[in-house]
Amino acid sequence: MTTNKKPLVTGQVAKGSNQNSELLHCNQNQTPPPFPTNGKQAHHARAALVLMLKGGQWDQYDYNRQTGFPCTDYRTRISELYLSGWPIERAFHWGTDHEGKAQRCKHYWLNVEAMQALFQQFPEFKARCMMLMEKGVAHA
Repeated sequence: MTTNKKPLVTGQVAKGSNQNSELLHCNQNQTPPPFPTNGKQAHHARAALVLMLKGGQWDQYDYNRQTGFPCTDYRTRISELYLSGWPIERAFHWGTDHEGKAQRCKHYWLNVEAMQALFQQFPEFKARCMMLMEKGVAHA
C-alpha cells in the first residue's frame, strides 16, 4: 500500500502516479455514485470504499489484512463500485502477499479531482462519505 494515506474527504490526498495508471470510470451523469446497499456484498463493498476514502492506494492484500475479507472479493467489489459510477483509478505495483512474498497486482484509489468535484456539487454526498469513514471498515 502506498504510504500517503490522508483522508480523501478533506481533498488533500496525494494523487497516485499518473504513470501507468488508468481511469476506470468517469461519472458522466454529474450525479453522485450510489452507496452499496445489497446485503453481505454491500458490507464488503462499503469496506473497500472506506479504505479508498481514507486515502492511499490499496491492493487485494491490503484489503484482506484490513478487513479479513478474501482477496478475490476485493476485485469483485471494486468492479461493482466502478460500474455504479465511483471514479476509481488503478495501476499495477508490487504488493506483499500473506507469506511476505512480492506479488505483482493492481492497486486502486479514488480519483481526487473527480471526488472533489462531486463533494463541491453535492455537499450531502461529502457528508455521507465522512460518516462512512468515521464508522470505519468494521462497521461499513
